[in-house]
Amino acid sequence: MDVDPATPTIYTLNEKTYVPSPPIATDYRSNFHSSETPIIIDNGKYSCDARWTFRPTLFTARPLGSYQCRVGWATEERPRLVFDNIVSKYRDRKLNASVIAVGNDVYADQTARANAKSPFDGNVVCDFERMEYVFDYAFVKLGIDTNKLHHPILVTEPVCVPQYNRKCKDEGPMVNKTL
Repeated sequence: MDVDPATPTIYTLNEKTYVPSPPIATDYRSNFHSSETPIIIDNGKYSCDARWTFRPTLFTARPLGSYQCRVGWATEERPRLVFDNIVSKYRDRKLNASVIAVGNDVYADQTARANAKSPFDGNVVCDFERMEYVFDYAFVKLGIDTNKLHHPILVTEPVCVPQYNRKCKDEGPMVNKTL
């Protein structure tokens, strides 16, 4: 194969396109506000045969990782929100303001992408402040517009979480939170 040194080879890189952030749900007041429908927050990736099901005595799931967050109402067959479990905190110099981006919104800005971090180390939550941002994002996208959350929350976690992390989670800012 002869290569002409006078003709440069140009390679193109296809940038991955990301799904835009889902709109804020508008059916919270009409469908869920007066009920105590549980909210399921799964910080894992389900295998193909697992279903998003909740029954008062049974929740079947097999989390395989923590890169993705799936959030929805327990009465629905599938989660309403599926987004990457990443948070970006940075200071915008033009606006002179702090910016926090969560999930797919992180991919919209190059500075946000450069500062993106996961609240997880492996499968264990280690950065509880970032995890709180993930929960806030999920509640806003579900359309919850009340000062206090009146729904039980079911959060999946891996088996054998270290006691220190569990203690931090149980005492952290996510417990008994007023929105």
